[in-house]
Amino acid sequence: MDKSLLEAVKKRRTVYDIEKEINITDEQLEEIINECLLYSPTGFNAQSDRIILALGEKHEEVWDLITESVEAVTDREALGPAIDKINKLRGGYGTVLFFEDKSVIKRLQKQFTDYASYFQSWSQQGNGMLQYLVWVALAQEGIGASLQHYNVLIVKEIRKMFDLPDDWFLVSQMPFGIPKAVPSNRKTFPREGKVRVER
Repeated sequence: MDKSLLEAVKKRRTVYDIEKEINITDEQLEEIINECLLYSPTGFNAQSDRIILALGEKHEEVWDLITESVEAVTDREALGPAIDKINKLRGGYGTVLFFEDKSVIKRLQKQFTDYASYFQSWSQQGNGMLQYLVWVALAQEGIGASLQHYNVLIVKEIRKMFDLPDDWFLVSQMPFGIPKAVPSNRKTFPREGKVRVER
């Protein structure tokens, strides 16, 4: 068995402290994102995933918006650590914004009424696989990233910022850049009882 895929999976880590640089070109980065989007599976081949790759000033604007939103809802005692974390993430080269196109989900719900209640869940599953695929692909290039969920605070403002349709729902944000330090060892739990093999 070729273990190159598993080795790539092992490289994926949560990295908060990142540099404002990467070791590939913007064109190569865009190609990686497009390939991940093209080959990531979706239920009923819905392809409801959407991505905005925010670089340069747009990356900064996204994190300005996140900072303002967090400051508005966070207690003074907790604000310092929250802003410290945001500044580390802002320090990266760019941010991948993951969306679901709700119009696709609604169309499928009307087309396949027997499965209508499942399409939202299947869309989320597909988006999660896409997020993971992008994360692994970036790690394979030596680029550190983390998955963030400030979307609860900024979904409407992000639509305005990028002039997006109302059906584009922001799912998560992935700031990325060259890691400033090697991540500490990942804590793992015993595998016993998690996988059953039955014949």
